[in-house]
Amino acid sequence: MASGTGQHKGKTGRARKHRLFFVIVPVFAIIFAALLVWECMRSGEFLGKWAAAVTVLSVVGSPIAYFAKLNEKERDLRRREERERKSMLNNLCWEMKDTLDALDTSHYLMRANRGTKSVTFTNQFLNHGVFDGLVFSGKTGFLRTAPQQQTQDIFQRVKYHNQYLQRVTELQNESSRAPFRYYEILATCEKMMRNEMPPIVRELEAESD
Repeated sequence: MASGTGQHKGKTGRARKHRLFFVIVPVFAIIFAALLVWECMRSGEFLGKWAAAVTVLSVVGSPIAYFAKLNEKERDLRRREERERKSMLNNLCWEMKDTLDALDTSHYLMRANRGTKSVTFTNQFLNHGVFDGLVFSGKTGFLRTAPQQQTQDIFQRVKYHNQYLQRVTELQNESSRAPFRYYEILATCEKMMRNEMPPIVRELEAESD
């Protein structure tokens, strides 16, 4: 997050300097040229000083054209980054919606009983590949501070859920009995995800519009 934010601030600072350059230099060039023309008309030395004005404007115009092209490249880069950001947000929303669908699919629901205790959990491993891709590529900075932290917390629960489900599955394959608290942890994780994911999905959808 810090890296993405720092890069964004650096780009913003350069953009402000370029905008300031485009305002100050043309203004001074116009003023200088106007003064030369006025002096030419007043003194009668029109051709010589007019040639000087054209030379000055040519010299000034070259860096203006260069920075205009550079500024256009930066605008193209920002547009590409914005398209990429929205694409990643949409993919992240899809992954969370996929998780919510899995949690609400009766086909995956199972019940664990132990004495008088009973819990229902989702017997399905949940996806987190899109989020992992953002983390590994260092592009979680596309998220604002609050959604980023909340999203990290949610996917930490997704992984926590998968870890316990993996352990339960391994014990069942070994014809062993998983501790009942494993099922309780699964049910608790799923309840928290059902409550916390929908608001984050709505916020990310609004940010990607």
